[in-house]
Amino acid sequence: MRANWQIKKLGEVCDVMAGQSPEGSFYNKTRKGLPFYQGKKEFTEKYLAEPTVWTTKVTREAKEGDILMSVRAPVGPVNFATGKICIGRGLASIRVGKDIDKDFLFNFLQMCETKIVGNAGAVFSSIGKTQIENIEISLPSLPEQHRIVKILDEIFEKIAKAKENTEKNLQNSRELFESYLQGVFATPGEGWEEKKIKEIGKTQTGLTPKTANKKYYGNFIPFITPADVDIFGDGSVRYDSKGLSEEGLKVGRKIEKNSVLMVCIGATIGKVGFATREISCNQQINTLTPLDKYEAKIFYYILSTKSFFNKIIKGSSRATLPIINKGKWENLLITFPKSLSEQKSIVKKLGALSAETKKLEAIYSKKLANLEELKKSVLKSAFTPNSGFGETKQAFSGELRVTLDQVLQTQTPIPSAYKRNQVHAAIVEQVLRDGGWTTEVSVAKYDHLLQEVCGVPLGYQFQEHQFGPFDAQIKRLVSSGLGRNKWFSKNGIMITLGTNIGALLSKQSNLYRAAQSAMRNLAKLGVTKFDAGRIELLSTVCHSIKETKSTTINTVRNFMSQWPTDGNRTKADKFSLERTQKCLDFVIYNDLHVRLLR
Repeated sequence: MRANWQIKKLGEVCDVMAGQSPEGSFYNKTRKGLPFYQGKKEFTEKYLAEPTVWTTKVTREAKEGDILMSVRAPVGPVNFATGKICIGRGLASIRVGKDIDKDFLFNFLQMCETKIVGNAGAVFSSIGKTQIENIEISLPSLPEQHRIVKILDEIFEKIAKAKENTEKNLQNSRELFESYLQGVFATPGEGWEEKKIKEIGKTQTGLTPKTANKKYYGNFIPFITPADVDIFGDGSVRYDSKGLSEEGLKVGRKIEKNSVLMVCIGATIGKVGFATREISCNQQINTLTPLDKYEAKIFYYILSTKSFFNKIIKGSSRATLPIINKGKWENLLITFPKSLSEQKSIVKKLGALSAETKKLEAIYSKKLANLEELKKSVLKSAFTPNSGFGETKQAFSGELRVTLDQVLQTQTPIPSAYKRNQVHAAIVEQVLRDGGWTTEVSVAKYDHLLQEVCGVPLGYQFQEHQFGPFDAQIKRLVSSGLGRNKWFSKNGIMITLGTNIGALLSKQSNLYRAAQSAMRNLAKLGVTKFDAGRIELLSTVCHSIKETKSTTINTVRNFMSQWPTDGNRTKADKFSLERTQKCLDFVIYNDLHVRLLR
C-alpha cells in the first residue's frame, strides 16, 4: 500500500444506482422526454454517443458526469454521461462523492474492467448494485488523484494521436493498392481486347443441396458461402468452414481450381475471391473458370476494381436486397491484354504490391495492438502500489519493455494517394514552367527533396535505387494518374498535366499548398531548371548527407562509392569528384543540408 492511500469500497465514496427500463410504449424517436440508454450500444472511447431513443417516462435518471457501467453482458465497460438521461436495466450509474475524482475513478474502472465478473444468469451474465458498491479501490488524497489523472490524460492524448495516425496510415496503405489496381486497367494499351465474361471461360452460379438431407454434407469438397470469400482482403477463400459429401456434390456445382468467385446478392455484393482448389458454392456466388489460354488470376484483379464494382451496382436490381443475376453478370464487358506474357507480368506486379500492402497493414495493426497494450500497462501502473507512477519515462508495469517516448513518438500519417498526386501536380506545374525535366525518375527525385530537404510530410521510405533515392510507390502513384483519371499525360518521356487535372485539384489540400510553396523555393535556387542528371546528383548528395550525417566531401564520396548504379558503376563512378564537390557546395551555400543533419 502506498503511503497515505486508503482502501475504500465504492459504496463508501459513491452513490450507485441500478437502471430500470420504462415500458416500451413510452419510447419514441421524436426527441420527446429524456434520451434513453438501455446498454453499452452507444458507448464510445469515453463519452456516450448521441441517443437514438427517447422516453417520456423516466424511471432512473443519470446526470452529466455520472459514470455509466454496463451491467449485463458485457459486464464492466464504462462511459461518461453527457447530460440528463434515463438508463435501462443494462446500465448502472456511479456518482462520485467529495473524496474521489470522477476521472480517477473512471480510469480505475477501465483498468479493472476484465476483473469485474458478473453473475452467470439464465439469459445474460450480469452484475448488481451491491456488487458494484463492494468493489474496492485504493484512494490517495485528492491532490494526488488530480496529479495521476493529469499524467494519464497527457499519456492517453499521445496514445490517441498515435492511434489516429496509425489508423490513417492503415487506410492509406489500402487506398494506394486500390488506386494502382484501378490505374492498371483504366486505360487499355495496345494489344488489349474487350470481351464478355462468358467469352473468357465457363460461368456458373452455385447451388445449395437440401440442408435437411444430412447425407449431402461432409468433407469431400469445400462448400463456399459469401462469408468464406475474401477473408483477408486479398481474395483468399476459407476452405474449412463447411463441406459437401461426394453424394452432395452430385446435386451441387463443382467449381474448378483457379476460378474467380463473386458474391452477387446482398450486403456484400461485389466481394471477389480466387479459388486455389476445387470447390462447390451456394447460389449467392457466381463463378468464372477461365480457359487455359489465359492467366486466370488477372480476372480476379479486374473484377476487384472499383470500376467493375460500379458496373455490378448499376446492373443490380433496386430492391431492398441488391442482386445481379448470372445472365446480366456474365454479359458484362471487361478489357485485358491479349498477350499471356503481359497478363502474367501484370499479375506478378499486382501480387508483389498486394504482399507489400499486407506487410504494411500487419505493421500498422501490430502498432494499434501495442498501443492498446500500452494503455493497459499505464493504467495498471497508475493503480499499482509502489510502482513509482509518473516518476520515470520508462513504460510502466506490464509486458511492454519499451519507453513511452519510443512508443508514443509522433508518427506522421501517410497522405492518401489522392493527396500525394496533388503534390506531383505541384511538382510538374513548377518544373514545366521553368523548363526542367519531369520524367518519372525526376518526379521521384523532387518527392525526395520535398520530403527530406523541405520537410513536406509525404510519408515515403526512400531506398538507395540505382538512379538515386527512390520509392516504388511513386511510380505506381503517377501511373494511377496517367490512367482513366487523366490527371497526367505523357509527352515522350516527360510527364505533363492531363486533361482532367482540374478534378484532382478541385479540393486543394494543405499538402498541395505546402508542396507549391516548397517548389517555389526550389525554383528561386534554379533547381527546377535542372535536367534529369543534375536532379539525380542533387538527390544523391542530399541522401548521402542524411545517411552519413556529414557534409565533408570524402565522407559523401565514400558513401557514393558503395552505391551501385547503372551497369557496373557506382555513384562515385557516375558523377565525378568535381561535379560532386560543386553540388555539395551548392547544397551547403543554400542551407539545403540543415534538415538532413538532424
